Amino acid sequence: MVLPRLKEIREKMNKTQAQLSDYLSNEKGLNISRGTIAKYESGVNYPSPQTMNKLAHALNVSEYYLSGKGTQRSDIDHKLISLLHNKYFNISDSTDEFHQYLKNYLLFLGDYNTPLSFYRNKDGDIDETAKKTHFPQFDEINEFWKKDFSFLFKNPNFIDSLVGTTNKEFENLVLNKLKDQYSKDVDNRNFNILIDEVDNMAHNIELTASKVINNQATKKELLSAIDQGIQNLQFAKENFFLSEDSKDEKNDKQ
Repeated sequence: MVLPRLKEIREKMNKTQAQLSDYLSNEKGLNISRGTIAKYESGVNYPSPQTMNKLAHALNVSEYYLSGKGTQRSDIDHKLISLLHNKYFNISDSTDEFHQYLKNYLLFLGDYNTPLSFYRNKDGDIDETAKKTHFPQFDEINEFWKKDFSFLFKNPNFIDSLVGTTNKEFENLVLNKLKDQYSKDVDNRNFNILIDEVDNMAHNIELTASKVINNQATKKELLSAIDQGIQNLQFAKENFFLSEDSKDEKNDKQ
């Protein structure tokens, strides 16, 4: 049995087999020769349960991961696409947290109904065969998932974190990444709206003030422009930020 992830870890540490042997001996108190490491990597030898435990601990990984179990790197793209696809079409459990965040992110992108469009017939109705076969995957819709959720597929560190995971761990990591990206994108949109609102408010007040100076507007109109700007900023504060502050305050009290 081979330990393929031992080689992956070693290369990520930028060490030769001899250097890894020295590191384990000098830094971790684990005496494993360069030759033994080579045999582990090639599958000639396999560590005893006791050595496996010590080696995993020394490399700061689980025995499950080190032994090559769990999600394989070569399967990650397929697993990501299948997870997104199945969670979207799993309408029978609409309360599922993953389904909800997936829905919210697609709504944010303006693409919530796009996956269904791949299964519509020439009359615009959902194809009955697609329904009966649970909306099978094919190249075009797979590319859609990869495009709209590129942050899952193109982040090397995130991909690394998925290697060796169980199915449940895999799903939880993807859900947390989706939550973070959704929050980040919504915040960025809100900040851009706020910046535009501040610019518009300043422009309107400046324009009205200039008209007052030139007797083309009244002070009442200037005050009205200021009040309108304040109202718009208050709306932005209450709708874009206040809810998050309330959550933080609630969490602090708990």
